[in-house]
Amino acid sequence: MTQIELYEKRLDAVTRIIPTLEEGTWAQRYWIGVYASLLNTLNRIIHHKGKGDANNFYSYNLGSIRVQ
Repeated sequence: MTQIELYEKRLDAVTRIIPTLEEGTWAQRYWIGVYASLLNTLNRIIHHKGKGDANNFYSYNLGSIRVQ
């Protein structure tokens, strides 16, 4: 499993957790923060010049999170 696939898997898991949480709770805010951090890290991995494997760059759907 590549580093990109690992982060995608983590993002998928967090995406499944967030809708189960009550809106406005500390838990929801925590997991949205985790999602943002994972997405930021994945973005840095993909776009960091001179690093990583270009063959691992492909189109993927990270989903969307609605925050009120």
